[in-house]
Amino acid sequence: MDPAKVNTMAVQLVEANEAPGGVQLVNSRRTNKHSSPMDLVELASSIQQADEFVKATAGSKLTVIADQIRYLQEQARKVCGNPRFLCYVSTNDIYLH
Repeated sequence: MDPAKVNTMAVQLVEANEAPGGVQLVNSRRTNKHSSPMDLVELASSIQQADEFVKATAGSKLTVIADQIRYLQEQARKVCGNPRFLCYVSTNDIYLH
Protein backbone atom coordinates (compact mmCIF):
# COMPACT_ATOMS: atom_id res chain seq x y z
CA MET A 1 0.00 0.00 0.00
CA ASP A 2 1.28 3.41 -0.91
CA PRO A 3 1.68 5.58 2.24
CA ALA A 4 0.87 8.71 0.23
CA LYS A 5 -2.62 7.40 -0.56
CA VAL A 6 -3.53 6.37 3.01
CA ASN A 7 -6.15 8.55 4.65
CA THR A 8 -5.38 9.28 8.25
CA MET A 9 -8.23 10.37 10.41
CA ALA A 10 -8.52 10.52 14.17
CA VAL A 11 -11.50 8.61 15.46
CA GLN A 12 -12.92 9.04 18.93
CA LEU A 13 -14.46 5.71 19.93
CA VAL A 14 -15.85 6.70 23.29
CA GLU A 15 -17.16 10.10 24.06
CA ALA A 16 -15.13 11.77 26.81
CA ASN A 17 -18.03 13.98 27.82
CA GLU A 18 -19.22 13.17 31.36
CA ALA A 19 -22.79 14.13 30.48
CA PRO A 20 -23.51 13.49 26.80
CA GLY A 21 -26.65 15.30 25.74
CA GLY A 22 -26.74 16.98 29.14
CA VAL A 23 -27.52 13.76 31.02
CA GLN A 24 -24.98 12.14 33.30
CA LEU A 25 -25.27 8.39 32.71
CA VAL A 26 -22.62 7.07 35.07
CA ASN A 27 -20.39 8.31 37.84
CA SER A 28 -17.19 9.19 36.01
CA ARG A 29 -15.10 8.95 39.18
CA ARG A 30 -16.05 5.29 39.55
CA THR A 31 -15.85 4.28 35.91
CA ASN A 32 -12.57 6.05 35.17
CA LYS A 33 -10.89 4.95 38.39
CA HIS A 34 -7.32 3.86 37.95
CA SER A 35 -6.65 1.10 40.42
CA SER A 36 -3.64 -0.91 41.29
CA PRO A 37 -3.17 -4.32 39.64
CA MET A 38 -2.70 -5.61 43.20
CA ASP A 39 -6.41 -4.94 43.82
CA LEU A 40 -7.24 -7.78 41.43
CA VAL A 41 -4.72 -10.05 43.16
CA GLU A 42 -6.23 -9.21 46.55
CA LEU A 43 -9.72 -9.89 45.24
CA ALA A 44 -8.62 -13.27 43.86
CA SER A 45 -7.01 -14.10 47.20
CA SER A 46 -10.21 -13.20 49.07
CA ILE A 47 -12.27 -15.37 46.73
CA GLN A 48 -9.88 -18.28 47.24
CA GLN A 49 -10.08 -17.93 51.03
CA ALA A 50 -13.88 -17.81 50.90
CA ASP A 51 -13.91 -20.93 48.71
CA GLU A 52 -11.67 -22.78 51.17
CA PHE A 53 -13.89 -21.69 54.08
CA VAL A 54 -17.03 -22.93 52.32
CA LYS A 55 -15.37 -26.28 51.54
CA ALA A 56 -14.19 -26.67 55.15
CA THR A 57 -17.60 -25.78 56.57
CA ALA A 58 -19.46 -28.10 54.21
CA GLY A 59 -16.92 -30.87 54.84
CA SER A 60 -17.29 -30.62 58.61
CA LYS A 61 -21.09 -30.68 58.38
CA LEU A 62 -20.96 -33.74 56.11
CA THR A 63 -18.61 -35.44 58.59
CA VAL A 64 -21.12 -34.85 61.40
CA ILE A 65 -23.92 -36.28 59.24
CA ALA A 66 -21.80 -39.34 58.35
CA ASP A 67 -21.06 -39.93 62.06
CA GLN A 68 -24.77 -39.70 62.84
CA ILE A 69 -25.57 -42.23 60.09
CA ARG A 70 -22.95 -44.64 61.44
CA TYR A 71 -24.38 -44.28 64.95
CA LEU A 72 -27.93 -44.95 63.74
CA GLN A 73 -26.76 -47.96 61.74
CA GLU A 74 -25.10 -49.38 64.85
CA GLN A 75 -28.27 -48.81 66.87
CA ALA A 76 -30.31 -50.55 64.16
CA ARG A 77 -27.91 -53.53 64.23
CA LYS A 78 -28.31 -53.78 68.00
CA VAL A 79 -32.10 -53.66 67.78
CA CYS A 80 -32.27 -56.18 64.93
CA GLY A 81 -29.86 -58.47 66.79
CA ASN A 82 -32.09 -58.49 69.87
CA PRO A 83 -34.27 -61.65 69.88
CA ARG A 84 -37.23 -59.70 71.34
CA PHE A 85 -37.63 -57.85 68.02
CA LEU A 86 -38.36 -59.29 64.62
CA CYS A 87 -36.90 -57.08 61.88
CA TYR A 88 -38.00 -57.05 58.27
CA VAL A 89 -35.67 -55.19 55.98
CA SER A 90 -37.20 -53.65 52.90
CA THR A 91 -35.39 -51.73 50.17
CA ASN A 92 -35.69 -48.43 51.99
CA ASP A 93 -37.12 -49.25 55.41
CA ILE A 94 -36.65 -51.51 58.44
CA TYR A 95 -39.84 -52.77 60.04
CA LEU A 96 -39.86 -53.79 63.71
CA HIS A 97 -42.46 -56.18 65.13
